[in-house]
Amino acid sequence: MWNFAGDSFAYQREAVLLLSFLQDSQWDSWWTTLANHPHVRFVSLLYWITGYKTPIVFEVINGLVWTISFMVVYRSSQLLWENNSVVPILTVLFFLQPSVLFSSTQLLRDPIILLGVCCLCYGWILLSKTKLHLRGIIYIVVGSFLFISLRQYLGLLVFVIFSLYLLYLYYIIL
Repeated sequence: MWNFAGDSFAYQREAVLLLSFLQDSQWDSWWTTLANHPHVRFVSLLYWITGYKTPIVFEVINGLVWTISFMVVYRSSQLLWENNSVVPILTVLFFLQPSVLFSSTQLLRDPIILLGVCCLCYGWILLSKTKLHLRGIIYIVVGSFLFISLRQYLGLLVFVIFSLYLLYLYYIIL
C-alpha cells in the first residue's frame, strides 16, 4: 500500500538532512547520500537557496511541473487527433484525477516522472507527425533524462522500446 503522506514526510526529513550538508559545504556528502532519492537533492537545494525548509517551497516547482505536463499532453492529443477538438480536452482530464492531484502536491518524484513520460511521448509524436525533428529530439532527450534519472532500472527498457520505434519510423520514411 502506498502511503504518499508517509513518503512525503520521509522525503522532508531526508531533504533537511541533505540541507545540513549544504549548509556545512559538504558537497560530496550531499551528492552521495541518499542516492536512491535524487529528487530529494533538488528539494534540499531549493531549501538552501530560499532559506526556508518547508515543503511549500517545492510546491512552486510541482505546480510548474503539473502545468507543463498538462500542456504537453494537450498538445500531443491535438497532434494525434487533428480534426477533433473534444479529444484534447478529454485527455487532459487525467490530470484532474484525485491521485494525480494529490501526488502533485507532495514531495514525491511522481510528478517529475510523469512529466518525463509526457515529454517522451510528445517528442515521438513530433517526430512522426511533423517536420519539427530537432524539437522532437529535444523533448525525447529531456523526457529520457527526467524519467531515467528517477527510475534508473527502467533505462534499458526505455532504450529498447524507443530504438524499436525509431527503426519503425526509419522504415516508414524510406
